[in-house]
Amino acid sequence: MTPRLDRKVALAALCLVAALVSFTASAEASRPVIQNVHVCYRLPVDWSGAPYPYDDTSIKIKAVVIMQWRGQTRAYTNEIQQVNDGKWYIVGTDGPYSPNPTTRFTTFPTLSQATYPTIYKWPAQQNPTFSWQKRQHKCYYYCDPTSPYEPYDRKYHYQTAATPAWGWGYSGTPPDGKGVMRYRVSATYGGVTKSSQDKEYATRLGVRSSSNFGLTEEDEYHAYRKKYLRWLYAYWGPDGVPGYGVVYEWRGVWYGGKASATWVGGGGGYEGYGIDCSGYVSACARWAGYGWTGGTWGWYYNTTGLLNVSKGVTQDQLEPGDILLKPGTHVYTVVQKHLPNVRVISAKGETGGPKVPEYSRVVEQTLVLADLIEDGYQLRRLVPASP
Repeated sequence: MTPRLDRKVALAALCLVAALVSFTASAEASRPVIQNVHVCYRLPVDWSGAPYPYDDTSIKIKAVVIMQWRGQTRAYTNEIQQVNDGKWYIVGTDGPYSPNPTTRFTTFPTLSQATYPTIYKWPAQQNPTFSWQKRQHKCYYYCDPTSPYEPYDRKYHYQTAATPAWGWGYSGTPPDGKGVMRYRVSATYGGVTKSSQDKEYATRLGVRSSSNFGLTEEDEYHAYRKKYLRWLYAYWGPDGVPGYGVVYEWRGVWYGGKASATWVGGGGGYEGYGIDCSGYVSACARWAGYGWTGGTWGWYYNTTGLLNVSKGVTQDQLEPGDILLKPGTHVYTVVQKHLPNVRVISAKGETGGPKVPEYSRVVEQTLVLADLIEDGYQLRRLVPASP
């Protein structure tokens, strides 16, 4: 082979290698690559400013895959292409205490409209492989010798409670009845696996009860009491299964659910991870439309202030939706009355924080009414601002 021919062969080989490298690079650039995946909650109707995912009729739980493809990073689901309407409520987003008690419902953590103005239909024939987890959370205490406050910090810990086979997600009646529900998803495509965040700041699925609690139209304030009782269960966790209901936080007054918070103890104010007994009553009364205006932020009353928005009832008059109030100490809401017992629900804990997380949360109990009365509890009925 002549030198000139050698050079031609070598040049052709180099050109072939360059072409192959270019083709490979082009193929790599056009290959879809998962960047992230989110759990998003969607309501089937426009609530016109009402809070995000609380529903007792229908809910949509979706995986939204963030994928880089052909030089663009976009959000994808298995649904038709649609404009991001700002109501894809996203799990794992830190932000203000949401919904903020001073701004009502304006600070929701959602899939960014600026970053993802359009949500596209998944373009590939092969879908990602999804793995869903229903998550159980507990709030543990542990000794922290470096803490300048009390020697216990408070953090969430998550563990898997179930593994539903949902694919891109779930749509229909709430899958687990009433109460607090949290979910996580992992997506695998092209050998890459991404998982949604485990820290849920405030976005959770809180499902109200659909019960009428035995109330009829003849009962005083029946519509308010029914709504109030239903909202109470959006903070609840099943009895005997700790880690689903909203945890207790002294001076927690609104929503709770901040995963990244540590507890500084004492009168540190609202740190965003939980709710206390009077905050629980006040928040659910607000959801139910009681319309109070004279308390903190208008709607919030502590256990002493609740005397101003309630009236006394007798033992015979006591019904579901009424409260058992010991001013300055604690407040229960009656769910059922079967004398001598009453079934009650409350955000239960202690000022310093109980060391047993199972009882530091929204919980139901069966108690003896006479014992409560002897202990100083008053039988009272919440009164709406405009009956």
